[in-house]
Amino acid sequence: MCTSWTTALRVVSLTVGIGVGLVTHTGEAQTFPPWGKVDTVTSGSSDDFNPVIVHASGMSGSAYGIWMLFERRTGTESQIVSRRFDLSAAAWDTVDEIVSRAPSATPQARPAFATLSYYSGVAGQQILRIAVWQWWKDGRWQLYFSTRNDSSGFWSQPLLLVQDSVDNTDARVQAFSDTTFQVVWKRGSAIMGVRKWPETSTPPETLGVSSSTAFEFDLSARYVSSVTLVWTSVVNDTSMAVWRTLASPLANSVGPETLRTQWPCYNPHLFTGYYPEPEILYESPVGGSRQLICSLGPSWNGYFGSGPVTSDPGADHLNGRAHLLPYITKPGSSSRSLMLPVDILVYEMVRPGDSALVFANNYSAVDTVRSPGHNRNVCLGSQIVLSPQSGYSLLAVWESNRAGRSHIYSRLVPFYIDAIAPNPAPTTALRLMQNYPNPFNPVTTITYVLPRSVHATLSVYNTLGQLVATLVDAVQDAGEHTVRLDGTALASGVYFYRLRAGDALQTRRLVLLR
Repeated sequence: MCTSWTTALRVVSLTVGIGVGLVTHTGEAQTFPPWGKVDTVTSGSSDDFNPVIVHASGMSGSAYGIWMLFERRTGTESQIVSRRFDLSAAAWDTVDEIVSRAPSATPQARPAFATLSYYSGVAGQQILRIAVWQWWKDGRWQLYFSTRNDSSGFWSQPLLLVQDSVDNTDARVQAFSDTTFQVVWKRGSAIMGVRKWPETSTPPETLGVSSSTAFEFDLSARYVSSVTLVWTSVVNDTSMAVWRTLASPLANSVGPETLRTQWPCYNPHLFTGYYPEPEILYESPVGGSRQLICSLGPSWNGYFGSGPVTSDPGADHLNGRAHLLPYITKPGSSSRSLMLPVDILVYEMVRPGDSALVFANNYSAVDTVRSPGHNRNVCLGSQIVLSPQSGYSLLAVWESNRAGRSHIYSRLVPFYIDAIAPNPAPTTALRLMQNYPNPFNPVTTITYVLPRSVHATLSVYNTLGQLVATLVDAVQDAGEHTVRLDGTALASGVYFYRLRAGDALQTRRLVLLR
């Protein structure tokens, strides 16, 4: 991982705004799937806030669906509530699961949520979810948590995670292996953290220090063995984003490292992507209003720097969330992923008297959701949904007071999965063919050609960059080779298969559709 990022600017060829489309490089006409309709997830006389979607990990994308956590305030209680999105029906369940209750005078706030699949010698594979939130106790904010084992089907009683003589707030939690959670939170100007296993946890430790108590931060999984933590700080009147990689006990942590920005830096959010360096969206007052800035890691195909993603001085663009599917190519065209940083972008656009959510993608498609009042706290999931109406989609949730009270809404955001044909090449070149059939259920065949005798590795990854299968890992002779992939143990969705032969590397995507 590089030790620094350059301050030079590169204006990314992705310009988003009302009435402004995304710029593509091929000029090809695209037939985009229809945008999903806006679904009302919660309603009634309560107020619902701060939704978060669980970030899929391990086996969590199987029949268990996608889970959401949010805060609810009734006339008598403050609650932490969960709700499930059924992947098979592509629709929300109607049943709320109450994670925690407190009197309305004792607020609970800012929930965080994660899931993992862990392995027990007695019970076998299990799906475990963890909810973390802050609870006002004894005159200060303290952190509590609850877990839900899908085999038992209920949430545990709230348990104290950490307390101190000062406030502990803004918790984040991420599963980054099959057995481990990473929890981080704010304490004064410090970012604190614990490692949590299903039954135990490490003592709190300081993971980072900002120059202010008003800093903002984000946490995201990076491969199966680490997570990335990013936060803002100010040194010599220059705002920066600082990050470090927190590794599993079997790997080495890296950082902290610094991205120095030309403009002030606010509210950083990490991409969901593959690369070791973090891809960050942050807000900055460019042209008199907050615009979204995209900073690309130094290994991004040789490109350096950062640049505006939005361009509309009349509006503030806030809380940008992105999803990265990096391998998008078509025969006869250059890879869009070399120049465009995201496939799906969601953000809040605020003008005087107007609040909208903007949904955008790399195919010159922009769609907005408007309503009176606010549309805010948007969260974009990473689990792929196959919808009869919208095709392959990602789930977005947010809160809005369009109906007079604050409730949770959602929609499916479609994206393309390109048909990738083999590129013409002589048999003396490394060639990785498209699997056949594709989509498949549950068996498909992968063919590749090696130009010489070489050590070859053929691996399969999910959309979080986690290794799910190694099909080949051996020295093989030159010529054509065929291998069979059995997806019986895999969840439906998009995967990537990668062939490494010596220093050469090729990747394609495949779709398991049950």
